[in-house]
Amino acid sequence: MINLDTVKEFERFTENYRARWSYAGSILYGMCRERPRHDLKDVAASKLFLISRGFFDADGRASQIPEDEEFYYDVIAPVMQSEASRIDSYISLLNEDCRKIKDSRTYILEAHKYLMDLFSDIKYFNNRMLAARYLHFHCPKMVYLYSEKADKRLSDMVSPEKEGDKSEKCDGIYAGFFDKLLELQTYLYEETGIYRSPLDLDRFLTAKK
Repeated sequence: MINLDTVKEFERFTENYRARWSYAGSILYGMCRERPRHDLKDVAASKLFLISRGFFDADGRASQIPEDEEFYYDVIAPVMQSEASRIDSYISLLNEDCRKIKDSRTYILEAHKYLMDLFSDIKYFNNRMLAARYLHFHCPKMVYLYSEKADKRLSDMVSPEKEGDKSEKCDGIYAGFFDKLLELQTYLYEETGIYRSPLDLDRFLTAKK
């Protein structure tokens, strides 16, 4: 169930919205679009380093992450390189229009959980947030960005109609967030005739100007 004031609140936000850091975002989207694969160590390390450096916690503070670039290159990138075929397979199947999100739910949640597990041994990272963020920059029309701040605000707007997914193939918290956000996205479309992108929804929920 959606809070009835949500559409008006979203419209007020979009009317007054002025994007910041749009150029930086365009660079990251461009990198992932032009070099989506992970078979090259340098490419994998560079993408993860830049995506994680723009990483913020629920209160908007920069998360504590390693300063040493070699950590990304020597520790994380080899793991991603060894798993390149599976990562690339997920990404290639998620580059669809946002209207396909509902039909791709199981696959999106499985890909997210897989990356969470891949990043699980990396210190200082919020792996749930990082996995969603990393997938989103590669598949911006299909993958919702996640943060605790967005999840908390979303819970004030959307009452879940069912209990969250507890499958071993997905992260229960992200699955619950996904379902609520899909409901909000669908509701906004039904009320306004416009499909809002995952980035639009994230900016609204986190009040990013």
